[in-house]
Amino acid sequence: MPIATVVQLLAQFGLPLTQQIFQWLQAGKTDVTAADFEALVKLSQYRSLDSLAAAGIKIVDGKVVPA
Repeated sequence: MPIATVVQLLAQFGLPLTQQIFQWLQAGKTDVTAADFEALVKLSQYRSLDSLAAAGIKIVDGKVVPA
């Protein structure tokens, strides 16, 4: 996968989705099922705030506050 494509995917959809596509390419996956597509949609909507919330970290006005 060309680096320009990787950068575009990262900028537009984030790291989780880009990692999944990269893993599929490395594994030689050529078919995308409906379930695969659903997983990609969920990954594209996952943001860093989701990761922080899962770790019990909440940020309000740029400051960490108790969750």
